[in-house]
Amino acid sequence: METKKHLAPKISVVIPNHNGGAALQRCLTAVRASSYDNYECIVVDDGSTDRSVETMRDLAVQVIELGGGPFGPAHARNVGAQAASGAILFFLDADVVIYPDTLYKVVNAFTRNFELTAVFGSYDDQPGDGHFLSQYKNLFHHLVHQQANEASRSFWSGCGAIRRDVFLAVGGFDSVKFPKPSIEDIELGRRLSMQGHKIIIDKTIQVKHLKRWTLTNLIKTDIFSRGIPWTQLILVDRAIPDDLNLETSQRWSALLAGGLLLLLTVSAFFFRQMVLLPILFSLFWFMLQGWQWDEETPRYEIDRRTILSFGIAVALFVILAVGLGFANFLPSALVLMGLIIVAPALTKGSPILRRATFALMIIFIGVIMLQIVAVYPLWLGAVACSSLGLFILLNRKFYMFFTKKRGLMFAAAVVPFHMLYFLYSVIAFLAGTFKYYWRSGSPVMIEPTRSKS
Repeated sequence: METKKHLAPKISVVIPNHNGGAALQRCLTAVRASSYDNYECIVVDDGSTDRSVETMRDLAVQVIELGGGPFGPAHARNVGAQAASGAILFFLDADVVIYPDTLYKVVNAFTRNFELTAVFGSYDDQPGDGHFLSQYKNLFHHLVHQQANEASRSFWSGCGAIRRDVFLAVGGFDSVKFPKPSIEDIELGRRLSMQGHKIIIDKTIQVKHLKRWTLTNLIKTDIFSRGIPWTQLILVDRAIPDDLNLETSQRWSALLAGGLLLLLTVSAFFFRQMVLLPILFSLFWFMLQGWQWDEETPRYEIDRRTILSFGIAVALFVILAVGLGFANFLPSALVLMGLIIVAPALTKGSPILRRATFALMIIFIGVIMLQIVAVYPLWLGAVACSSLGLFILLNRKFYMFFTKKRGLMFAAAVVPFHMLYFLYSVIAFLAGTFKYYWRSGSPVMIEPTRSKS
Protein backbone atom coordinates (compact mmCIF):
# COMPACT_ATOMS: atom_id res chain seq x y z
CA MET A 1 0.00 0.00 0.00
CA GLU A 2 2.82 2.38 0.84
CA THR A 3 4.47 1.59 -2.49
CA LYS A 4 1.30 2.62 -4.35
CA LYS A 5 1.25 5.92 -2.52
CA HIS A 6 4.79 6.67 -3.60
CA LEU A 7 3.98 5.72 -7.19
CA ALA A 8 0.99 8.05 -7.27
CA PRO A 9 1.91 11.37 -8.91
CA LYS A 10 2.04 14.45 -6.75
CA ILE A 11 -0.59 17.09 -7.45
CA SER A 12 0.06 20.78 -6.86
CA VAL A 13 -3.26 22.51 -6.16
CA VAL A 14 -2.78 26.15 -7.24
CA ILE A 15 -5.38 28.70 -6.13
CA PRO A 16 -5.24 32.41 -7.04
CA ASN A 17 -6.93 34.60 -4.45
CA HIS A 18 -8.07 38.19 -4.20
CA ASN A 19 -10.33 38.89 -1.21
CA GLY A 20 -11.70 35.35 -1.19
CA GLY A 21 -13.33 35.70 2.23
CA ALA A 22 -15.55 32.91 3.52
CA ALA A 23 -15.58 31.16 0.14
CA LEU A 24 -11.79 30.74 0.28
CA GLN A 25 -12.05 29.15 3.72
CA ARG A 26 -14.58 26.62 2.43
CA CYS A 27 -12.39 25.99 -0.62
CA LEU A 28 -9.27 25.25 1.45
CA THR A 29 -11.17 23.18 4.01
CA ALA A 30 -12.43 20.98 1.17
CA VAL A 31 -8.91 20.54 -0.21
CA ARG A 32 -7.67 19.48 3.21
CA ALA A 33 -10.47 16.89 3.38
CA SER A 34 -9.30 15.24 0.15
CA SER A 35 -8.92 11.47 0.29
CA TYR A 36 -5.88 11.74 -2.00
CA ASP A 37 -2.92 12.57 0.21
CA ASN A 38 -0.04 13.10 -2.23
CA TYR A 39 -0.67 16.78 -2.89
CA GLU A 40 0.44 20.25 -1.94
CA CYS A 41 -1.76 23.33 -1.81
CA ILE A 42 -0.35 26.67 -2.95
CA VAL A 43 -2.43 29.82 -2.62
CA VAL A 44 -1.14 32.90 -4.39
CA ASP A 45 -2.60 35.96 -2.71
CA ASP A 46 -2.98 38.73 -5.27
CA GLY A 47 -3.14 41.89 -3.18
CA SER A 48 -6.02 40.95 -0.86
CA THR A 49 -7.27 43.58 1.58
CA ASP A 50 -9.44 41.26 3.67
CA ARG A 51 -8.37 38.53 6.12
CA SER A 52 -7.54 36.03 3.38
CA VAL A 53 -3.88 35.66 4.34
CA GLU A 54 -4.75 34.93 7.97
CA THR A 55 -7.31 32.36 6.84
CA MET A 56 -4.72 30.63 4.68
CA ARG A 57 -2.15 30.52 7.44
CA ASP A 58 -4.73 29.15 9.87
CA LEU A 59 -5.38 26.31 7.44
CA ALA A 60 -1.64 25.64 7.06
CA VAL A 61 -1.30 25.96 3.30
CA GLN A 62 1.65 27.38 1.40
CA VAL A 63 1.05 31.09 0.82
CA ILE A 64 2.73 33.31 -1.75
CA GLU A 65 1.93 36.99 -1.29
CA LEU A 66 2.20 39.27 -4.29
CA GLY A 67 2.98 42.83 -3.26
CA GLY A 68 1.68 45.77 -5.25
CA GLY A 69 -1.18 43.83 -6.84
CA PRO A 70 -3.64 42.80 -7.93
CA PHE A 71 -1.96 41.52 -11.09
CA GLY A 72 -4.80 39.22 -12.12
CA PRO A 73 -5.44 35.47 -11.80
CA ALA A 74 -3.35 34.54 -14.87
CA HIS A 75 -0.21 36.00 -13.30
CA ALA A 76 -1.04 34.53 -9.88
CA ARG A 77 -1.47 31.03 -11.33
CA ASN A 78 1.82 31.32 -13.21
CA VAL A 79 3.62 32.26 -9.98
CA GLY A 80 2.04 29.29 -8.21
CA ALA A 81 3.04 26.95 -11.03
CA GLN A 82 6.64 28.11 -10.84
CA ALA A 83 6.73 27.36 -7.11
CA ALA A 84 4.96 23.99 -7.44
CA SER A 85 6.77 20.68 -7.03
CA GLY A 86 4.05 18.33 -8.32
CA ALA A 87 4.06 16.68 -11.75
CA ILE A 88 0.43 17.75 -12.18
CA LEU A 89 -0.87 21.28 -11.67
CA PHE A 90 -4.49 21.44 -10.57
CA PHE A 91 -5.86 24.96 -10.92
CA LEU A 92 -8.80 25.81 -8.70
CA ASP A 93 -10.73 29.03 -8.19
CA ALA A 94 -10.98 30.41 -4.65
CA ASP A 95 -14.80 30.19 -4.71
CA VAL A 96 -14.89 26.53 -5.71
CA VAL A 97 -15.29 23.51 -3.40
CA ILE A 98 -13.95 20.10 -4.43
CA TYR A 99 -15.17 16.70 -3.24
CA PRO A 100 -13.02 14.21 -1.28
CA ASP A 101 -12.45 12.10 -4.41
CA THR A 102 -11.82 14.98 -6.86
CA LEU A 103 -8.02 14.72 -6.79
CA TYR A 104 -8.27 10.95 -7.30
CA LYS A 105 -10.36 11.53 -10.41
CA VAL A 106 -7.80 14.02 -11.73
CA VAL A 107 -4.96 11.54 -11.23
CA ASN A 108 -6.98 8.72 -12.79
CA ALA A 109 -7.57 10.79 -15.91
CA PHE A 110 -3.82 11.10 -16.45
CA THR A 111 -2.93 7.53 -15.48
CA ARG A 112 -5.56 6.11 -17.82
CA ASN A 113 -4.21 8.11 -20.75
CA PHE A 114 -0.47 8.80 -20.87
CA GLU A 115 -0.93 10.99 -23.96
CA LEU A 116 -3.20 13.35 -22.04
CA THR A 117 -1.83 16.85 -21.42
CA ALA A 118 -4.76 18.54 -19.67
CA VAL A 119 -8.17 17.75 -18.25
CA PHE A 120 -10.94 19.89 -16.83
CA GLY A 121 -14.34 19.31 -15.27
CA SER A 122 -17.50 21.30 -14.60
CA TYR A 123 -19.61 22.80 -11.85
CA ASP A 124 -21.99 20.35 -10.21
CA ASP A 125 -25.79 20.65 -10.28
CA GLN A 126 -26.04 21.92 -6.69
CA PRO A 127 -24.69 25.52 -6.74
CA GLY A 128 -23.54 26.91 -3.41
CA ASP A 129 -25.61 30.10 -3.65
CA GLY A 130 -29.37 29.68 -3.55
CA HIS A 131 -30.45 32.86 -5.39
CA PHE A 132 -32.29 32.31 -8.65
CA LEU A 133 -29.68 33.91 -10.92
CA SER A 134 -26.81 31.97 -9.31
CA GLN A 135 -28.75 28.74 -9.74
CA TYR A 136 -29.48 29.56 -13.38
CA LYS A 137 -25.93 30.63 -14.28
CA ASN A 138 -24.15 27.74 -12.57
CA LEU A 139 -26.59 25.11 -13.84
CA PHE A 140 -26.16 26.61 -17.33
CA HIS A 141 -22.37 26.14 -17.02
CA HIS A 142 -22.87 22.58 -15.73
CA LEU A 143 -25.09 21.67 -18.67
CA VAL A 144 -22.77 23.17 -21.31
CA HIS A 145 -19.75 21.24 -20.03
CA GLN A 146 -21.69 18.01 -19.48
CA GLN A 147 -23.03 18.05 -23.06
CA ALA A 148 -19.74 19.06 -24.70
CA ASN A 149 -17.51 16.74 -26.69
CA GLU A 150 -15.00 14.93 -24.50
CA ALA A 151 -12.12 15.96 -26.76
CA SER A 152 -11.66 19.70 -26.34
CA ARG A 153 -9.66 22.56 -27.81
CA SER A 154 -10.28 24.66 -24.71
CA PHE A 155 -9.28 24.68 -21.04
CA TRP A 156 -10.96 25.79 -17.83
CA SER A 157 -8.91 27.11 -14.93
CA GLY A 158 -11.79 27.03 -12.43
CA CYS A 159 -11.22 23.29 -12.12
CA GLY A 160 -8.54 22.17 -14.56
CA ALA A 161 -5.34 20.14 -14.42
CA ILE A 162 -2.30 20.09 -16.69
CA ARG A 163 1.11 18.46 -16.71
CA ARG A 164 3.51 20.96 -15.14
CA ASP A 165 6.35 20.44 -17.60
CA VAL A 166 4.07 21.17 -20.58
CA PHE A 167 2.51 24.19 -18.85
CA LEU A 168 5.93 25.75 -18.25
CA ALA A 169 7.15 24.84 -21.75
CA VAL A 170 4.29 26.70 -23.47
CA GLY A 171 4.74 29.77 -21.24
CA GLY A 172 1.74 29.33 -18.94
CA PHE A 173 -1.21 31.67 -18.99
CA ASP A 174 -0.77 34.85 -21.01
CA SER A 175 -0.84 37.42 -18.21
CA VAL A 176 0.33 40.20 -20.55
CA LYS A 177 -2.79 40.12 -22.72
CA PHE A 178 -5.02 39.12 -19.83
CA PRO A 179 -4.10 41.15 -16.72
CA LYS A 180 -7.68 40.77 -15.49
CA PRO A 181 -9.98 37.71 -15.29
CA SER A 182 -10.86 36.88 -18.89
CA ILE A 183 -10.34 34.04 -21.37
CA GLU A 184 -6.73 33.30 -20.42
CA ASP A 185 -7.71 29.65 -19.86
CA ILE A 186 -9.46 29.34 -23.24
CA GLU A 187 -6.46 30.93 -24.94
CA LEU A 188 -4.12 28.46 -23.21
CA GLY A 189 -6.28 25.57 -24.42
CA ARG A 190 -6.14 26.93 -27.96
CA ARG A 191 -2.37 27.21 -27.79
CA LEU A 192 -2.00 23.66 -26.47
CA SER A 193 -4.27 22.28 -29.19
CA MET A 194 -2.35 24.08 -31.93
CA GLN A 195 0.80 22.33 -30.70
CA GLY A 196 -0.86 18.93 -30.82
CA HIS A 197 -1.51 18.42 -27.11
CA LYS A 198 -4.54 16.40 -25.99
CA ILE A 199 -7.17 18.01 -23.75
CA ILE A 200 -10.37 16.37 -22.51
CA ILE A 201 -13.40 17.22 -20.41
CA ASP A 202 -13.85 14.59 -17.72
CA LYS A 203 -17.54 14.84 -16.87
CA THR A 204 -17.13 12.93 -13.63
CA ILE A 205 -14.95 15.72 -12.22
CA GLN A 206 -17.47 18.14 -10.74
CA VAL A 207 -17.06 20.90 -8.16
CA LYS A 208 -19.39 23.22 -6.29
CA HIS A 209 -19.37 26.93 -7.19
CA LEU A 210 -20.09 29.32 -4.31
CA LYS A 211 -20.29 32.60 -6.22
CA ARG A 212 -23.39 34.75 -5.98
CA TRP A 213 -24.23 36.14 -9.40
CA THR A 214 -26.04 39.43 -9.90
CA LEU A 215 -27.52 40.64 -13.16
CA THR A 216 -24.87 43.36 -13.41
CA ASN A 217 -21.80 41.20 -12.89
CA LEU A 218 -23.26 38.44 -15.07
CA ILE A 219 -23.73 40.72 -18.09
CA LYS A 220 -20.44 42.52 -17.49
CA THR A 221 -18.52 39.24 -17.24
CA ASP A 222 -20.18 37.60 -20.23
CA ILE A 223 -19.70 40.61 -22.51
CA PHE A 224 -16.43 42.26 -21.54
CA SER A 225 -14.46 39.47 -19.84
CA ARG A 226 -15.56 36.58 -22.03
CA GLY A 227 -17.59 37.45 -25.12
CA ILE A 228 -15.51 40.21 -26.73
CA PRO A 229 -12.06 38.63 -26.25
CA TRP A 230 -13.42 35.20 -27.22
CA THR A 231 -14.77 36.68 -30.46
CA GLN A 232 -11.33 38.05 -31.25
CA LEU A 233 -9.81 34.63 -30.60
CA ILE A 234 -12.35 33.00 -32.93
CA LEU A 235 -11.59 35.54 -35.66
CA VAL A 236 -7.88 34.77 -35.36
CA ASP A 237 -8.65 31.08 -36.01
CA ARG A 238 -11.09 31.96 -38.84
CA ALA A 239 -13.45 29.26 -37.59
CA ILE A 240 -16.31 29.06 -35.11
CA PRO A 241 -16.05 25.81 -33.11
CA ASP A 242 -19.24 23.74 -33.03
CA ASP A 243 -18.85 22.90 -29.35
CA LEU A 244 -19.48 24.16 -25.82
CA ASN A 245 -21.88 27.15 -26.13
CA LEU A 246 -21.06 27.81 -29.79
CA GLU A 247 -23.18 25.07 -31.41
CA THR A 248 -25.16 25.77 -34.58
CA SER A 249 -28.49 25.72 -32.70
CA GLN A 250 -27.13 28.42 -30.41
CA ARG A 251 -26.44 30.68 -33.39
CA TRP A 252 -30.00 30.23 -34.68
CA SER A 253 -31.29 30.96 -31.17
CA ALA A 254 -29.33 34.21 -31.16
CA LEU A 255 -30.92 35.21 -34.49
CA LEU A 256 -34.40 34.41 -33.17
CA ALA A 257 -33.86 36.32 -29.93
CA GLY A 258 -32.50 39.32 -31.85
CA GLY A 259 -35.37 39.20 -34.34
CA LEU A 260 -37.97 39.04 -31.58
CA LEU A 261 -36.40 42.02 -29.79
CA LEU A 262 -36.35 43.98 -33.04
CA LEU A 263 -40.01 43.13 -33.64
CA LEU A 264 -41.02 44.26 -30.15
CA THR A 265 -38.93 47.44 -30.42
CA VAL A 266 -40.38 48.46 -33.81
CA SER A 267 -43.92 47.61 -32.74
CA ALA A 268 -43.55 49.96 -29.74
CA PHE A 269 -43.83 52.87 -32.22
CA PHE A 270 -47.28 51.64 -33.29
CA PHE A 271 -48.66 49.95 -30.16
CA ARG A 272 -48.43 52.00 -26.99
CA GLN A 273 -48.77 49.07 -24.60
CA MET A 274 -45.32 47.83 -25.58
CA VAL A 275 -43.69 50.43 -23.32
CA LEU A 276 -45.00 48.33 -20.43
CA LEU A 277 -42.79 45.36 -21.30
CA PRO A 278 -39.54 46.78 -19.80
CA ILE A 279 -41.41 47.54 -16.58
CA LEU A 280 -42.87 44.04 -16.64
CA PHE A 281 -39.35 42.62 -16.86
CA SER A 282 -38.31 44.73 -13.85
CA LEU A 283 -41.31 43.35 -11.93
CA PHE A 284 -40.23 39.88 -12.91
CA TRP A 285 -36.65 40.57 -11.79
CA PHE A 286 -37.63 42.02 -8.40
CA MET A 287 -39.97 39.08 -7.89
CA LEU A 288 -37.14 36.61 -8.43
CA GLN A 289 -34.76 38.43 -6.09
CA GLY A 290 -36.20 36.85 -2.97
CA TRP A 291 -36.33 33.22 -4.05
CA GLN A 292 -33.80 30.82 -2.54
CA TRP A 293 -33.17 27.41 -4.10
CA ASP A 294 -30.61 25.97 -1.69
CA GLU A 295 -33.12 23.42 -0.50
CA GLU A 296 -35.14 20.78 -2.35
CA THR A 297 -38.03 23.24 -2.49
CA PRO A 298 -37.78 27.03 -2.83
CA ARG A 299 -38.33 29.53 -0.05
CA TYR A 300 -38.89 33.26 -0.19
CA GLU A 301 -36.91 35.87 1.72
CA ILE A 302 -37.17 39.48 0.63
CA ASP A 303 -35.73 42.59 2.22
CA ARG A 304 -37.41 45.97 2.55
CA ARG A 305 -35.29 47.52 -0.17
CA THR A 306 -36.45 44.96 -2.74
CA ILE A 307 -40.08 45.34 -1.62
CA LEU A 308 -39.72 49.11 -2.05
CA SER A 309 -38.19 48.70 -5.52
CA PHE A 310 -40.95 46.29 -6.51
CA GLY A 311 -43.58 48.70 -5.18
CA ILE A 312 -42.14 51.58 -7.22
CA ALA A 313 -42.13 49.41 -10.36
CA VAL A 314 -45.76 48.37 -9.74
CA ALA A 315 -46.77 52.03 -9.19
CA LEU A 316 -45.08 53.02 -12.45
CA PHE A 317 -46.80 50.13 -14.24
CA VAL A 318 -50.19 51.21 -12.85
CA ILE A 319 -49.69 54.88 -13.80
CA LEU A 320 -48.63 54.05 -17.36
CA ALA A 321 -51.32 51.39 -17.85
CA VAL A 322 -54.06 53.79 -16.74
CA GLY A 323 -52.58 56.67 -18.74
CA LEU A 324 -52.40 54.54 -21.90
CA GLY A 325 -55.92 53.21 -21.45
CA PHE A 326 -55.05 49.66 -20.39
CA ALA A 327 -56.59 49.52 -16.92
CA ASN A 328 -57.54 45.88 -17.54
CA PHE A 329 -53.86 45.01 -16.96
CA LEU A 330 -54.02 46.20 -13.35
CA PRO A 331 -55.71 43.29 -11.50
CA SER A 332 -52.94 40.86 -12.44
CA ALA A 333 -50.22 43.35 -11.44
CA LEU A 334 -51.89 44.05 -8.08
CA VAL A 335 -52.37 40.34 -7.35
CA LEU A 336 -48.67 39.85 -8.10
CA MET A 337 -47.82 42.65 -5.67
CA GLY A 338 -49.95 40.97 -3.02
CA LEU A 339 -48.21 37.65 -3.60
CA ILE A 340 -44.82 39.30 -3.12
CA ILE A 341 -45.91 40.74 0.22
CA VAL A 342 -47.35 37.51 1.64
CA ALA A 343 -44.80 35.12 0.04
CA PRO A 344 -42.38 35.06 3.03
CA ALA A 345 -45.22 33.81 5.23
CA LEU A 346 -46.58 31.38 2.63
CA THR A 347 -43.22 29.75 1.98
CA LYS A 348 -42.79 28.87 5.64
CA GLY A 349 -45.42 26.22 5.03
CA SER A 350 -45.32 22.93 3.19
CA PRO A 351 -43.11 22.29 0.15
CA ILE A 352 -46.25 22.11 -2.01
CA LEU A 353 -47.30 25.59 -0.86
CA ARG A 354 -43.81 26.95 -1.63
CA ARG A 355 -43.87 25.62 -5.17
CA ALA A 356 -47.46 26.76 -5.65
CA THR A 357 -46.52 30.32 -4.59
CA PHE A 358 -43.63 30.43 -7.05
CA ALA A 359 -45.85 28.96 -9.79
CA LEU A 360 -48.55 31.58 -9.17
CA MET A 361 -46.02 34.42 -9.49
CA ILE A 362 -44.75 33.06 -12.82
CA ILE A 363 -48.31 32.51 -14.06
CA PHE A 364 -49.39 36.08 -13.27
CA ILE A 365 -46.30 37.49 -14.98
CA GLY A 366 -47.24 35.38 -18.01
CA VAL A 367 -50.85 36.56 -17.88
CA ILE A 368 -49.78 40.21 -17.94
CA MET A 369 -47.47 39.58 -20.89
CA LEU A 370 -50.23 37.77 -22.80
CA GLN A 371 -52.58 40.68 -22.10
CA ILE A 372 -50.03 43.07 -23.60
CA VAL A 373 -49.39 40.93 -26.68
CA ALA A 374 -53.14 40.26 -27.15
CA VAL A 375 -53.63 43.90 -28.17
CA TYR A 376 -51.45 43.16 -31.23
CA PRO A 377 -53.09 42.49 -34.59
CA LEU A 378 -53.60 38.75 -34.96
CA TRP A 379 -50.85 38.33 -37.55
CA LEU A 380 -48.30 40.23 -35.48
CA GLY A 381 -49.15 38.31 -32.33
CA ALA A 382 -48.84 35.08 -34.28
CA VAL A 383 -45.35 36.09 -35.53
CA ALA A 384 -44.21 36.98 -32.00
CA CYS A 385 -45.61 33.79 -30.43
CA SER A 386 -44.24 31.62 -33.26
CA SER A 387 -40.77 33.13 -32.83
CA LEU A 388 -40.88 32.47 -29.10
CA GLY A 389 -42.18 28.95 -29.67
CA LEU A 390 -39.43 28.18 -32.18
CA PHE A 391 -36.83 29.56 -29.77
CA ILE A 392 -38.08 27.25 -27.01
CA LEU A 393 -38.22 24.31 -29.43
CA LEU A 394 -34.61 24.87 -30.50
CA ASN A 395 -33.55 24.87 -26.86
CA ARG A 396 -35.92 22.17 -25.64
CA LYS A 397 -33.11 20.06 -24.14
CA PHE A 398 -31.96 23.11 -22.20
CA TYR A 399 -35.41 23.69 -20.69
CA MET A 400 -35.99 19.99 -20.09
CA PHE A 401 -32.78 19.97 -18.07
CA PHE A 402 -33.96 22.87 -15.89
CA THR A 403 -37.39 21.26 -15.53
CA LYS A 404 -35.77 18.06 -14.29
CA LYS A 405 -33.47 19.88 -11.85
CA ARG A 406 -35.70 22.65 -10.49
CA GLY A 407 -39.22 22.14 -11.84
CA LEU A 408 -41.35 23.44 -14.71
CA MET A 409 -41.93 26.93 -13.29
CA PHE A 410 -38.21 27.45 -12.73
CA ALA A 411 -37.60 26.47 -16.36
CA ALA A 412 -40.26 28.96 -17.46
CA ALA A 413 -38.58 31.70 -15.41
CA VAL A 414 -35.27 30.91 -17.12
CA VAL A 415 -36.62 31.70 -20.64
CA PRO A 416 -36.24 35.52 -20.58
CA PHE A 417 -32.74 35.30 -19.06
CA HIS A 418 -31.75 32.74 -21.67
CA MET A 419 -33.00 35.09 -24.41
CA LEU A 420 -31.12 37.95 -22.75
CA TYR A 421 -27.98 35.79 -22.86
CA PHE A 422 -28.28 35.43 -26.63
CA LEU A 423 -28.96 39.13 -27.08
CA TYR A 424 -25.88 40.30 -25.21
CA SER A 425 -23.85 37.51 -26.85
CA VAL A 426 -24.71 39.08 -30.21
CA ILE A 427 -23.66 42.48 -28.85
CA ALA A 428 -20.39 40.99 -27.60
CA PHE A 429 -19.75 39.33 -30.98
CA LEU A 430 -20.36 42.57 -32.88
CA ALA A 431 -18.22 44.57 -30.45
CA GLY A 432 -15.44 41.98 -30.60
CA THR A 433 -15.53 41.98 -34.40
CA PHE A 434 -15.37 45.77 -34.52
CA LYS A 435 -12.49 45.82 -32.05
CA TYR A 436 -10.63 43.14 -34.01
CA TYR A 437 -10.83 44.86 -37.39
CA TRP A 438 -11.09 48.59 -36.85
CA ARG A 439 -9.75 49.67 -33.48
CA SER A 440 -6.23 50.37 -34.74
CA GLY A 441 -6.98 50.41 -38.47
CA SER A 442 -5.80 46.82 -38.89
CA PRO A 443 -6.68 43.46 -37.36
CA VAL A 444 -5.79 43.19 -33.69
CA MET A 445 -4.20 39.79 -33.50
CA ILE A 446 -4.37 37.68 -30.35
CA GLU A 447 -1.34 35.52 -30.86
CA PRO A 448 0.25 33.48 -28.08
CA THR A 449 3.06 35.18 -26.21
CA ARG A 450 5.02 34.15 -23.20
CA SER A 451 3.79 35.30 -19.84
CA LYS A 452 5.63 37.99 -17.93
CA SER A 453 5.84 35.58 -14.96
